[in-house]
Amino acid sequence: MGLDFLQMMLDPEFSKDKVTVQRLLEDALREGYVTPINTVTFDPLEVAEAFKMAAEGSQNGKIVIKFREEEKNSTSVPKAVSLNAAPQVTCDPDKSYVIVGGIGGFGLDLAQWLVTRGCTKLVLTGSNKEVLQSGYLQRRIKLWQSEGVKVTSALDPCDNIDGARGIMALAQTLAPVGGVFLVNRMYRAGDLVDQSEDAFKEIFRRTVQPITYLDSVTRDQTLRSTVHLFVAFTSVVGSRGQAGQTNFAFANAYIDRVCKKRAIDGLPARTIQWGAVGDICLPTSSWEEDTDGASACGTEPQSLKSRQQALDVLMSSPYVATSSYVLPSSDIGGSGSQSRGTKLQLIVAKEFGLPDFSEYDPNSTLADLGMDSIMGAQVKTIFDNEYKLFLTTGDLSNLTIDDMRKIDEKTYVMPQSS
Repeated sequence: MGLDFLQMMLDPEFSKDKVTVQRLLEDALREGYVTPINTVTFDPLEVAEAFKMAAEGSQNGKIVIKFREEEKNSTSVPKAVSLNAAPQVTCDPDKSYVIVGGIGGFGLDLAQWLVTRGCTKLVLTGSNKEVLQSGYLQRRIKLWQSEGVKVTSALDPCDNIDGARGIMALAQTLAPVGGVFLVNRMYRAGDLVDQSEDAFKEIFRRTVQPITYLDSVTRDQTLRSTVHLFVAFTSVVGSRGQAGQTNFAFANAYIDRVCKKRAIDGLPARTIQWGAVGDICLPTSSWEEDTDGASACGTEPQSLKSRQQALDVLMSSPYVATSSYVLPSSDIGGSGSQSRGTKLQLIVAKEFGLPDFSEYDPNSTLADLGMDSIMGAQVKTIFDNEYKLFLTTGDLSNLTIDDMRKIDEKTYVMPQSS
């Protein structure tokens, strides 16, 4: 039995006589001359599994995500479909956004995050003149400007009402102010008996006064009508307390109360209490005292990627005060933990969208688990940066779950290059 294959370019035909082409296809499908391509169907909540199958190339036919049942009538209007989705904050490209304490450290990371969320006009302030003139900051600003983002940087005079008004006026020269972020964080440890009046006055001037004056200025009728984000970064120390950080806890608790008062008054307000932070791109005066990344209530440094992922969730939360922190490794992967696996296994499992690898064969390789090129690059970065273990792409694909246990136990032997 011979088969004939005929290739048709439908675009020109559709433009001439769509009804005829549609009728021919319907007749061919009805008579069996044309058969639909095989499909593998996934529900919307199974998108991860669908992409995993696509990466493996193991499907026979097309992969389809089914959002609703097929309507019986061809002319029926589809009903709206409600799905669970991860929230994402967006910035208004026609508004400006101010980051007080934004010239380095956490502030620059936040600025980059805002740009990825649609921000096109930024005002970055800080109290360190040397950092304000640094080559690194100027390079970051030029990169943003090359992407079409207008960026202005200035010294931070927000410890008085005129300074706060000046910063808002500067932002309004770019566009109406859409958001204000306070990232200033001054930290000086010391037991209460060792604290002085001057120590409390200094942290009052550097942290408490800026939030007070920014709150007052943004209550002005003009700003009140445009500002939709008012966010202060604080520390879990303010809500949980910690020995040796009395003045720091006082300042953070005060910021939380200011934001709660704004929410009561019907104004936008959010505080995000962070634990220890890691991957700070540049030490500056706003974070310089917290150099060990340590001691925020016994938490471990939270990575930049983790913080950025948390921002969307926390800033979309209905609660005024939120927090994000990383528990110590011993609490995550220790013998008394409910999670099963070593620290590296749990980190890599998250890249695969899994809680752990406990349900998989320890001899399964990362390639067996469906690692694609994008996922491979992310996993390789973990090995390079966190473990100083530089594996080739082939070695990484052949790495097993049990090999990751050996790496944490320092018994892993690098494969010999041929």
